[in-house]
Amino acid sequence: MEPYQRRRIPKETKIATAKRYLNGEHKVELAKELGLASSRPILDWAKEYRNKGEDAFTPRKASGKGKTARMRAIDNGQDPDAEQVPAKPDVLAKKARVEDISLAEYRQLQDRLLRAEAENAYLKKLKALRQNGQL
Repeated sequence: MEPYQRRRIPKETKIATAKRYLNGEHKVELAKELGLASSRPILDWAKEYRNKGEDAFTPRKASGKGKTARMRAIDNGQDPDAEQVPAKPDVLAKKARVEDISLAEYRQLQDRLLRAEAENAYLKKLKALRQNGQL
């Protein structure tokens, strides 16, 4: 018997398998027939087919999450290699005293500081892992 491999199952196969399971065929036999390592996907497919009918297993629209700034720039028709103009002016450039900073600017600075601290902690951990030979 060959080891199971992950692969994409076509929408039509999932729907046909869900129908067969809902008509009384045994999930383990269906899983073996499809070469699945477990019968759990058959139960999931049947549940989704029961809930959505023939519209089940349609591909989801990409959310755009996980895109890099470079990818977003390309999607927006911008040149990612062009000189970047700062979107917001430096809030401390003209400010001399803390009282001159608005609450929004103060929160923006807090957010930038927290992000920089988190990035610094991550880089320190990464450096330590590399020095210990774990990466």
